[in-house]
Amino acid sequence: MHSLNRSSTRLSRNARLAVLSALVACGTLLAMVQPAAAQLVDRTHQHIVATIPNDEVCGVPVTTTVDIINNSQERLAHSGFPLF
Repeated sequence: MHSLNRSSTRLSRNARLAVLSALVACGTLLAMVQPAAAQLVDRTHQHIVATIPNDEVCGVPVTTTVDIINNSQERLAHSGFPLF
């Protein structure tokens, strides 16, 4: 009789764990979908190249080039405030 009682307790714990896991998964999906649902206001793409001629590294003359690509999107929340 004790084994029957233990299996029902395990089943109950497993059922609780399954429900909790499903709720966490749904909450995570909902959190990921909400920002994507915000209204897109502005989208920018910048390609910046900076060259530093006659630079010196450890006494060796070099030409340094910095290449930056910046992609950004600005969205509006339901309240009207921008989300960056």
